[in-house]
Amino acid sequence: RGNEAILEMLMWGFIGSFFLIIALILHYLFFFLYNCSNITIVDLFLIFGFCIKIPLWPFTSWLLKAHTEASTEFSIFLSGFLVKFGVVSLYKILLFSNSFLLYNIIFCLSIVGIIDACLKLITQVDLKKIVALMTIIETNWLALCFSTNLNIFVNIGFLILFVHALTTTIEFFLVDFIYKRCGTRNYLNINSLNTNYPIISIFYLLSTLIIIGLPGTSIFLLKFIFLMCLLNYNIYIYIL
Repeated sequence: RGNEAILEMLMWGFIGSFFLIIALILHYLFFFLYNCSNITIVDLFLIFGFCIKIPLWPFTSWLLKAHTEASTEFSIFLSGFLVKFGVVSLYKILLFSNSFLLYNIIFCLSIVGIIDACLKLITQVDLKKIVALMTIIETNWLALCFSTNLNIFVNIGFLILFVHALTTTIEFFLVDFIYKRCGTRNYLNINSLNTNYPIISIFYLLSTLIIIGLPGTSIFLLKFIFLMCLLNYNIYIYIL
């Protein structure tokens, strides 16, 4: 299973890189050699590339498998650093392209990705997969912020990115701690955590309250501001 996860991660990584490289080559050809303003094909290649790299829906399976089979250190690096910089790269490319089509497709895919990951969370019992799905939700939140092309959303996005990088590290560390002592990541089979490890249980509870956005925490404040701004930006997306 570990080899399968590595191969799938490498395969999709190469495919995503291929689409991004082709997009940059086409952009150079259109603008500097042929002086052409039609960049729809470039936008499509960029969309495919970043949907795989970040990942956005529907290319999220490789990240779930990678987190499940990877070590805690690699999961922290992948989720807290590598994926986050993928989102920042997406923002830079959005500014570089300045394409209305690209902004709107990323915006729609982000919303679908958030809903899809939330639905998958309902039946998930593996703690590490739960954290991986939460990472996917985080990256889609960030892509949603950056795809609006408004300064207020972009600023909120960068703040959420920093906070999530810290919380993701804590989440994976706690899952690793529980797995090494309980021998399982299935939360249905974990018993007496509060009795046997009271200190780590308190940390687990506090981190959970922060992650779900308990009023007064930074995540609650940022997403509250985001939703209030979204109400003025698009009431239909706000209701959704």
